[in-house]
Amino acid sequence: MLVCAACGSATPLSPTTNEVPDAARPRATYLVQPGELGDKDVMSRMKHHARVERVGMAWLVLGGTPVRDAPGEDSLDPKPSVSVLGETKQHVRIVDEGDAARVAVWIMRSDLAPAIIAPTEVLDERGRPIGVHLDPGVEVAFADGRSRSVRPVAVRDEAVRVDGFVSEGAIGTVWVGDVPRDSSTRATFSLHADAKLRNAPRNDAPEVATLVRSVVARRIAERGAWSEIEVLRPGIRIHAFVPSSELLAEDELDWVSGGHYGFTAWVTHTDSLEVPAGTCLYDREGGEVVGVTIAARTYSGYKSDEWDTVYVGSMFGSHTLRLHDVGDGSAEPQWESCLEP
Repeated sequence: MLVCAACGSATPLSPTTNEVPDAARPRATYLVQPGELGDKDVMSRMKHHARVERVGMAWLVLGGTPVRDAPGEDSLDPKPSVSVLGETKQHVRIVDEGDAARVAVWIMRSDLAPAIIAPTEVLDERGRPIGVHLDPGVEVAFADGRSRSVRPVAVRDEAVRVDGFVSEGAIGTVWVGDVPRDSSTRATFSLHADAKLRNAPRNDAPEVATLVRSVVARRIAERGAWSEIEVLRPGIRIHAFVPSSELLAEDELDWVSGGHYGFTAWVTHTDSLEVPAGTCLYDREGGEVVGVTIAARTYSGYKSDEWDTVYVGSMFGSHTLRLHDVGDGSAEPQWESCLEP
């Protein structure tokens, strides 16, 4: 059930409240090709991002044989953010980074998590802002129901819980912009878990957000026994009020470290191949470049005369990729490099 600023009200939302016109949404052109994934500045050149909801079907070449042919079932937590190289209506080409390589992989769009794709505010059921601003890349989960041009959502964050409504046009799967990060703004206070952030300095004011773990806060002003504060989370800015007695000195904050998504690949092999950074990775012998190694790595695989095989671990299992030996065959392999000349 949603916790909102005007629960019980029958007043409908305005169909124009908080709308994001198409012209106002950020646009960017896809510029990076798989063979450029080892370039020094490539991460800054990739403007599109998404979050993976589940590990499902995947292809190195769209329309080819799947590298993973099982539908996604379990939802990932946390949901890893990935760079996006291209998209169709049903598929999105993401950068699968790990095991000292970056590989371009096509996945189903339905396996991506919903996210904010344009700056927006969270509304109550009357269409009024509740004091929570969201940037592109913030993960949201859909709640039941819909009211004209807005959707009820729960903002997904490891430290704060926010429920409310956002514009339908502000939600999608691929956004243009950076992945939300922790703010570098210095805060002087902290709030412990279970603290309730309200939209006015009184105990009966509607809740804006509830804390599920400790956070830092900046005090804007004191209002009697209450403090007006700002809480910054990755991509989230919350303006609210709390009793001043709940604000603690920052050094009392009990930090909790977050988790990360990893993988483990187990491969039976006969050869070990020492592959340098910048080596081109092909989907098949004589096929397409689908990735690049980004650090020197010893891979399991098989040697051959011209096209060697390596197994590269990823969130989708183990990719079977090919290295192209462009040497004359008289010495050690000289695998084709994808580094800039």
